[in-house]
Amino acid sequence: MPLVELILSDQATLEAEALGAELCAHVISALGGDPEAPATQEITRCEIRRLPIISAGHRAPDAVRVNYLLPEGALSRPRKARLAERTTERVLKALGREDPDAARNVWVTVQETPAFAAAGRFWTPREIAEWVLRRRLAASA
Repeated sequence: MPLVELILSDQATLEAEALGAELCAHVISALGGDPEAPATQEITRCEIRRLPIISAGHRAPDAVRVNYLLPEGALSRPRKARLAERTTERVLKALGREDPDAARNVWVTVQETPAFAAAGRFWTPREIAEWVLRRRLAASA
């Protein structure tokens, strides 16, 4: 049940919904899932917010922050680093920026939670994986 929060400057010129969908697919892949599977799409969400972002007293038009909320222990430190690297690349591409200096305006955070609550109950990472597998098997039957 990954949650992607895409927070960007109200002046950023990019297709936020398309980027949000791409980041959802990216985090599903990073977690070892199939981004095309309906079950994983169903439990992955991206919340998008456009806000005025101020940096040292001036507007930051290309500022973007992506926060991933994941089950605790879902990714090792090297996999988190790769997630951050690929996320930054995707955001820069969406902004139409290729200069390395633009990357300093893209912040990526990964937060972990010991359990997700959805559908009125708490879910462990193992229970989430089992649920996805059951949905996949039911869909192929």
